[in-house]
Amino acid sequence: MSTSPAREAAVRAYLSALAEFESALTVLGLGERVLSDGLAPFADLAAHLATEASAAPSIPSADGLWRPRDPDALQGITDVYEVPGRFAFQGDDDANLRALAGRVTAARAELTRQLTRLEQLAAAPARVSAAAESMERTELENSRAQEAELLRQFEPEAAQLRDLCKRLLEAVRATRRPDLSRLDTADALYQEYVARVGGLYGKALPVLRDAIAALSKVARCEVPPSWPDALPFAAHLPDDLITSPVPESLAVQQLRQALESQAQQEAALLRAQDELGVQLRRVDGEVAAMVQREVELLTEVETAKLVLRWCTRHDSVDLARAALSAIQAEGQAHTQAMAAVQAEGERVLSQIAAVQADATEWAQAVQVKDAALTKHRGDEPALFGKDDWRKKHLELEDEVNDLRGELQQRQQRIVEMNAEVARLRARASAEQATITTLTQQLEEGRRREAQSLKELLDVEKELGASVPARRLHTTQAEELLAAAVAARNELRARVERMTTESRRVKEDADRAAVQLKQLAAERARTESGLAVALRQSGAAHEEALRSLSVRRQAAFESHAGQVLAGLEESLAQVDRNFIEPARRAMLVRAGVMTDAPVTLRARGAELEAALPELRGRWAAVVDPVVESLAAVEGGFLATIGGRLRPAWRDGSAQP
Repeated sequence: MSTSPAREAAVRAYLSALAEFESALTVLGLGERVLSDGLAPFADLAAHLATEASAAPSIPSADGLWRPRDPDALQGITDVYEVPGRFAFQGDDDANLRALAGRVTAARAELTRQLTRLEQLAAAPARVSAAAESMERTELENSRAQEAELLRQFEPEAAQLRDLCKRLLEAVRATRRPDLSRLDTADALYQEYVARVGGLYGKALPVLRDAIAALSKVARCEVPPSWPDALPFAAHLPDDLITSPVPESLAVQQLRQALESQAQQEAALLRAQDELGVQLRRVDGEVAAMVQREVELLTEVETAKLVLRWCTRHDSVDLARAALSAIQAEGQAHTQAMAAVQAEGERVLSQIAAVQADATEWAQAVQVKDAALTKHRGDEPALFGKDDWRKKHLELEDEVNDLRGELQQRQQRIVEMNAEVARLRARASAEQATITTLTQQLEEGRRREAQSLKELLDVEKELGASVPARRLHTTQAEELLAAAVAARNELRARVERMTTESRRVKEDADRAAVQLKQLAAERARTESGLAVALRQSGAAHEEALRSLSVRRQAAFESHAGQVLAGLEESLAQVDRNFIEPARRAMLVRAGVMTDAPVTLRARGAELEAALPELRGRWAAVVDPVVESLAAVEGGFLATIGGRLRPAWRDGSAQP
């Protein structure tokens, strides 16, 4: 069957919803397992845990819902649709979609059942406790006579313990709390109060312990742990509550510190002024010395420049003399070359004369052979001897042609020799022109040599006694000049730096003077403020003492309340803490009561403690179920009806 992306997208949406549904079913099973595992340790309380929601789980299955044969590629024959106009996952008359919706509803009902079961389990500890109390009442009703005999011996000891606890409690409460408002007597009064309460407690504690031991002896049970050996009072009041506040206020202290700081700043500024004066005198002295040294370096730079000129003039003289030598050598070479050219020209002229004489002879021979050939042409036979005549004629023509070729070669050679003569004459003229030019250059070089010698003598006169004792190379003179210039530039930079330093020192000295004036004004204002603050500090100190007294009394009341609260509670609850456990132990030992109510009540307490953790673990497991079922219901089932027809129509538009 033909398909299209729009139709395949509808099937993919169904498969995605089906996967979400199967994931929700798996998580529901895990949630039921968490509940079962969490309640398994309380199997002995099954009768008390049974509720309406405790029925067997009803988790639906995804079996029977339509699935494509090829879920990856949807290439099965009916993976998209069975009949045109209806997708395969719809089923006949949307039966498959209704089945999916029904199972989603069943899954949500199972989720509600598990949640309801957890909520109903919250009341189970109360039912267990009520059952324990009912069990106790039943046991007591069944053994009233025996219980009365046992309690006849037990109650006097219990009454005595109650009376001792009541008297100690009244004595502790009657002990007057001290007034700790005075700083000098606060700690002594506190220790006195601790000693009085501790004395009462110390005297009563052995009697109380003996009473508990007597009660336990009558009940034939172990003596339970009772009160500590001493009450946990602090030995002294905290230091911050018995330390007098600083007589001076914070403002006075700050002003005194400000005055000290200003005095230190003033001393530092005065020292800085002295140091700046010394530094300024040192800098000015160094600047004067460096200025004098700069004048000397300028003289050295000028001398180095003259030495460099002296070296360059020597180099100019050497160059002029070398140029003269080169010109003279070149002139001699050209003179010799011109003589050689002239000799070569004469030799070629003599060869031309010889070749011309030879050519004349060959021209005469050609004329003779031409006359013989002309005559032979006129003697052509009429009938016989034509072959010999032709043979002779051809031989004569060959001889004439050979003679003409030889003549032509000699004439061509004469032309070549005449060209050679012309070339040699042109070369001779060029050599003559070169010799003339070299003569002029020689005269110009001699003038330059004379000028360079004159300039060298002028430089030596300027140098005077500073003329070097030996000839220096130009590079050496340049290095001397560069060293002198660098030394002068470095000194100039140092002078500028020292001048800048001198200006900075002067500016710092002026700034220090201004700061001293400002500091004097600030000191005057601070001293005036200190006088005012000293008058106000007395009232502030009294207020601080009152505030400290209030805090000290409140801290004592809090500490005494914390220490005595446990004692008072244990004395007031003596029945619950000591008498009732001893009575129960006595009745249980005598067989009047059993441990069953106590065990049942303890199990109820354990169940109550375990339920919050069980609910948390269950919620952590099943939270994804809510999202998965919402995705199936809201994201697919609620919208697929309106998406099927457009998906089918868009698929039909595909080619």
